[in-house]
Amino acid sequence: MDRPPDIEKIKQLAAQGDSIAQYNLGVWIINNGPRREIPQEAQHWLLESAKQGFAPAQVTMGSIFLKLQGQEYSPARAEYWFEKASQQGSADAQYRLAELRAIGEDVDEDFQLTRSGLEQAAAQDHPAALCQLAYCQDHGLGGAADPAAATRTWIRAADHGAPRAASNLGWRYQTGFTVKQDPVRALAWYLRAQAADYPGASAALASLVDSSSDRQNNLAREMAAETIDHDEPAGSDHDVLDFEVRELSASPRVSLLKRFFTIDECDHLVSIARPFMHPSTVITESGKTKKDIQRTSEESPIYDQMRDLVVNRLEERMHTLSQTPMAHGEPIMVLHYGQGMEYRPHVDYFDPDSDLMKEQLSRGGQRIVTIITYLSSVETGGSTDFPKANISIAPIKGDAVMFFNVLENGSPDPLTQHAGTPVIEGDKWLATRWIHERDWRQIHM
Repeated sequence: MDRPPDIEKIKQLAAQGDSIAQYNLGVWIINNGPRREIPQEAQHWLLESAKQGFAPAQVTMGSIFLKLQGQEYSPARAEYWFEKASQQGSADAQYRLAELRAIGEDVDEDFQLTRSGLEQAAAQDHPAALCQLAYCQDHGLGGAADPAAATRTWIRAADHGAPRAASNLGWRYQTGFTVKQDPVRALAWYLRAQAADYPGASAALASLVDSSSDRQNNLAREMAAETIDHDEPAGSDHDVLDFEVRELSASPRVSLLKRFFTIDECDHLVSIARPFMHPSTVITESGKTKKDIQRTSEESPIYDQMRDLVVNRLEERMHTLSQTPMAHGEPIMVLHYGQGMEYRPHVDYFDPDSDLMKEQLSRGGQRIVTIITYLSSVETGGSTDFPKANISIAPIKGDAVMFFNVLENGSPDPLTQHAGTPVIEGDKWLATRWIHERDWRQIHM
């Protein structure tokens, strides 16, 4: 049994200027303090340690400035401390600095600095950096797309315990993307991802188990418990992202976006949002938000503190397609509907004739575009229906629906009334982006 730390001795050493003791004391105060808060005393000792050049304290200080609670959100200060620790070779700092460069105000548009930082951290086998580097290699960020190299990087990440990588390799072996199609290896990797409770792994596993023989399932269980060997990846004749746009209606303006998100992007977005899910609300006629039986889902906005380079790329994709500036979009809202949950018929636009909606309209203007992306497939139910237009869209993982809430002249289009029908069997995860006519971020951030 581990002996408890001698806190009095640590305090004494910290007061004498010992940087390691100062760091340990700060971490101890956080771990024994209020949940999701950073006490001022902890910040004091961590800052003292960071000033002396102790890299773990510098990384922690950078992380504090990106926390959801307990401290001012300051990417610039976070970058300062990550840079300090990165210069000392900290893989975690190199990774976090790369992420900041991908999403910050001075965004690394060509991804060269981001890619370089990820490569530095990946060279030290940092699991999250390996995953993001593989994502860049898959999508051609910071260099030409190289799916075979991405597969090799996903393998390294999985070998270092990254459940996202395990799930991605399951998909690759299931579909034959850059590797020979192999249901046994696919099952084994999905089993690894499921053991870590990674989003999407259980559903993918269940589907593959049903179509595999008992012998294949038994072999996969044995393989998952041991070392999973690999063939050398090869190139692919198609891109990892290959979406198409299908117009469903000209009035209202509704389009179906097939394969708009990759499977990896869907699961990664759920993994970011899932720890922060809470009951959904609706905007009332008074402009306030409240819980309502009309909407029985759970939700979590992807705030700036939760964004990473994947989220940034998804937002860019949405705004490129809708031909709108990124600053006009509300944070992506991830929603979850369990069995029986629904969102009854409603519209996304604000009623311009309602005095009570003037406050909403004054903050970024009208919601002109909505993009709903399905992050999971649903066994039964959960469709998105437009009752006035006789349109029904089944939730298929990776697909999206985009519709314009207003007519060409900018007035609301009542035909965009839509509903999320009750989920009968399975779980429904989706991501919604509401896009305004004016800059929304400047008003709210």
